Amino acid sequence: MFPDELARRIIKMFSYEGETILDPFLGSGTTIKIARELGRDGVGYEREDGLYKATIAEKLKGTEPATDVEPATEGVSEFSKRTLDELKANQPKGPEAETDELEKLPENVIYGTDSRAAEPVPS
Repeated sequence: MFPDELARRIIKMFSYEGETILDPFLGSGTTIKIARELGRDGVGYEREDGLYKATIAEKLKGTEPATDVEPATEGVSEFSKRTLDELKANQPKGPEAETDELEKLPENVIYGTDSRAAEPVPS
């Protein structure tokens, strides 16, 4: 366990109201409790099945989620694939856009490091 104030400061620093806080090491539930108090949703999981269940339930008693949670309509793998596809589709154009311009340069010219053309090379 760690102090409520530590969780409060970190959550305020790195999130906005209405956002979701993920706590992959739920423990006693302090992070989720503070997230709810600050108007954030909280999602947490604990690998020690049942060990902290009573503590978490007691700590979260009287706190309400910031928003209604909709049930998942897709599995994790489908969600991950869809999210990655969206990220790839929204990537800005990279350096490959400039390669067409490089192909138009004369072959018999040596270019210096400052991008100015030197004298043509005799063939």
